[in-house]
Parts: sequence; C-alpha cells; structure tokens
Amino acid sequence: MISSRIKPSRFAIPLGGAISIVAVALLCGGCERHVQVTKEMTWECLPEERGSRYPDAEPVMFRYVEDSEYFDVASGLGLCQQLRTAGKTTAKVAYEVWGGPLQKLHGYRIEAVNGQPLRDVGGPARSGHHGMSKGSRHPLTSALE
Repeated sequence: MISSRIKPSRFAIPLGGAISIVAVALLCGGCERHVQVTKEMTWECLPEERGSRYPDAEPVMFRYVEDSEYFDVASGLGLCQQLRTAGKTTAKVAYEVWGGPLQKLHGYRIEAVNGQPLRDVGGPARSGHHGMSKGSRHPLTSALE
C-alpha cells in the first residue's frame, strides 16, 4: 500500500548563515539616520524659471557659503520676496539630511529658510555642482559624521 502521508520538510539555516543574517540585520538597522542641520547660503532669485504651471512658486538658487560650487534650487510661495525683505545677501537654510556610515549622504530636503517653513507650491527644484573641483565632498555630508 502506498502511503499518502507527506513527510514534512525541515528548513534549517546553518549556524554560520544565521549569525550572518543577524549581523547584517543589526548593522543595517542603524544604517540610515535623519538629522537636521542649518547652513548659511547665498541666494539668487530665478524669475526666468517661473512657469505658468506653478504661478505662485518663486524659484531661488541657494549656494553653500563653504563651497559655492554646490547649489540647491527651491521654489516656495513668496520665497523670493521673503529673502528680499530680509535685506541680507545670505540666508539660513534648514535641511533634513539622511544617510549613514556606509552610504554617506543619501538625501536631503529644505525644510525652512530664515526660520520660516518652505511653503512648497510646486515649481522648479534641483541640486547640483558647477565647477572644476573633483573629490570635494558635498557640504551636507559633514552633518552625518
């Protein structure tokens, strides 16, 4: 007579494999962290980048005082006017920065300018590097060290 009983299979991870999985989980559990940092930035309004899709968005280019080859463009409701009213050539830009020891700087976003929340209504936004220096670190990398 043929038995219709199915033998249960046992899935087992070797001890070395289990230790590796636990080690990776522990290491990656603390890999990414979020920090807040404020940077002094020069600024320039970009009226030529205003578009009809986002008529209330005022695009501004921010450059890091510590390395002006790096820049961020952000758009916000009344942002250009806010900066002009302050009457200064620099602004304090607050960022949320995330990353970790392995991947370093993973991402960031502008949260506030001169203590006022960035009022996002769409519009242009980008980051980049203009210049010839090679090997220079992004100015926000130090926030994760």
